Amino acid sequence: MIETEKDYEQALDRVDNLMEDPRDHRRVLEKLVEEIDIYEAKIAREDKLLCKIKNHYCYEKKDRLTLEELEKKVVCWAEDRDLYMQSTPDTRFGKIEEEVGELREAYQDLEVEDVCMEAGDVIVTLINFLQPLGLDLRVCLQAAYDKIKNRQGEMINGTFVKNEG
Repeated sequence: MIETEKDYEQALDRVDNLMEDPRDHRRVLEKLVEEIDIYEAKIAREDKLLCKIKNHYCYEKKDRLTLEELEKKVVCWAEDRDLYMQSTPDTRFGKIEEEVGELREAYQDLEVEDVCMEAGDVIVTLINFLQPLGLDLRVCLQAAYDKIKNRQGEMINGTFVKNEG
């Protein structure tokens, strides 16, 4: 299966080599061409999604709030609605799971506006989960980055797998 640009280039080279005598390699060529088509469709879909996001959601810098400002506004919104006092960590975590499911649906449907909104909803529910624990996005993101910044590993079937040790 073609997962990376390198795999793609190697598959194209292999097709070129096998085309020297295609009758002897018909089945292999058909399989390679099918994998190449699938990979190209996947890349085209991802490129289309990124292009739509960039075109639809590029705001003037002066119109954007900082992440910290937005996080404070979310916390104030939640406090105004007594969210932290009338929910539990389990119910707040359930909202994260619900929003992640909605994000997956939006991505699968390639609805860029919905992807943007659902990703934002995931972040809002994450803020609301973290705040009662005394955590915020910056602290958690910094901790995660510090954990991974020197991590070594490799891509396997489209997923980064860290080296053990």
